[in-house]
Amino acid sequence: TLTHMIDNVRRIQDIFGDVQVAVEGLYPNAVNPQLMDTWDAYQTVLDSGTPLAVDLSHTKIVARASGSTDEGLLRDLLASPTTIEVHLSENNGVADHHDILRREPFWWHLLPIVNHNAVVFSEGNQLRHRRTQSPSIQ
Repeated sequence: TLTHMIDNVRRIQDIFGDVQVAVEGLYPNAVNPQLMDTWDAYQTVLDSGTPLAVDLSHTKIVARASGSTDEGLLRDLLASPTTIEVHLSENNGVADHHDILRREPFWWHLLPIVNHNAVVFSEGNQLRHRRTQSPSIQ
């Protein structure tokens, strides 16, 4: 359950001391069910004060599955002092492919409000992208 996961994160945090442990929000997966895969689950973890890794490409899958983008929650997640990482990449809205960003995604305008202490990085697979552009690249 989410409650059990949050408790486990706190226990792990006690073991690691000064090294922060974060929960990464996921997305619905019929083959391999996951915790924190709905907007409600994201809200529960945010409300718990648990450190977060927000993968914005995962939110595209959550949005597609739920039929809505919860921009208010996204704002809260990104601005939260508990958000310690923000991951950027693209996907088809069904599965996480770590595609590179080719255009501004629906969440792009929210980047300026990201917690200034969070690490923001691209998870886009640059090498795969280069291979599609130039098949001779190994």
